[in-house]
Amino acid sequence: MKTLSILGCGWLGKIIALELKQLNIQVKCSTKSSKLNLDTVEHHFIDINTVQDLPDSFLNSEMLIISASFKSIKAHEKLIKSITHKGNFELVILMSSTFVYENNFAIINENLLVNNKQSSCIEQCYLNSGIKNLYVFRLGGLVGPERHPGNFFRPQHNFKNNKDRINLVHANMISQCVISVMNKTIPAGVYNIVADEHPLKHEFYAHAHFDLHGSHANFTVNENQNSNPIKVVSNAKIKRHSGLNFSLSNYYNFIGQITDK
Repeated sequence: MKTLSILGCGWLGKIIALELKQLNIQVKCSTKSSKLNLDTVEHHFIDINTVQDLPDSFLNSEMLIISASFKSIKAHEKLIKSITHKGNFELVILMSSTFVYENNFAIINENLLVNNKQSSCIEQCYLNSGIKNLYVFRLGGLVGPERHPGNFFRPQHNFKNNKDRINLVHANMISQCVISVMNKTIPAGVYNIVADEHPLKHEFYAHAHFDLHGSHANFTVNENQNSNPIKVVSNAKIKRHSGLNFSLSNYYNFIGQITDK
């Protein structure tokens, strides 16, 4: 039986854990509290900000997913040391974010320079660590079970730019990418994980609000006052290697009403 450890089993980690359990994979999950509510996985209490080393029982897996929300660079450096000195993982997946990119490019691919924000610095710590078979997933905004986009904004929200577009990803798409990595169909590297569709943000969330609540939101939208290109994150690389379907229309019927205009 294959074994996988998930460091930071929050909303996304739980979804991935349940998907992998269905594939008869032994899953070990860590949280900082006792609230996990997954009876079928091995649960570890790990606070990376205070622990000196990861427990041997947690490190004893073939694969590791780092899906933790802590932002301390020192904590990540300590984690990397534990992985490289005590772990023997066949592969490591770091869940990062498309927020590492600047907003001044129209089409964002993995070859572009990242910004100097803390999340980018943390990502670079891993990329420069020498960890073998490292995958960095730069995730778009997360949607999925209990995260319906119709709840993301209040009905009176003001969108500051009428040209802004969405860069979202459904949790199930991320799980499928993890499975593709485990099946060794994707080479190690950095990948943008986002959906195919990038409709205008205010239109998408208006449809999402109606889809969920059955009523129209009273969104207001400001005219674009910025000359910079609108950020659209490309998923071409992950699609080329995985052959997976990244369409949000698989999950939200209303997406076709926007993109088919």
